[in-house]
Amino acid sequence: MERTDQKFLNVSTSVGDFLSRAVIGATGTWSAPFIPDYPGRELFARTQIHSSHSDPRSPHLRRST
Repeated sequence: MERTDQKFLNVSTSVGDFLSRAVIGATGTWSAPFIPDYPGRELFARTQIHSSHSDPRSPHLRRST
């Protein structure tokens, strides 16, 4: 992954490159949540949560209409 600008990440995969505003790392389970370590994690300025800790009332999980 590389940041292209303030809104998008360029995600390189084995089937091509994609632009994304967010990346979901699907790890762990509801009973054993896990957030992996990765290079540059300390530079990430946003909140990282496991879905088992999410609250649907949280502002960052609300859908825009």
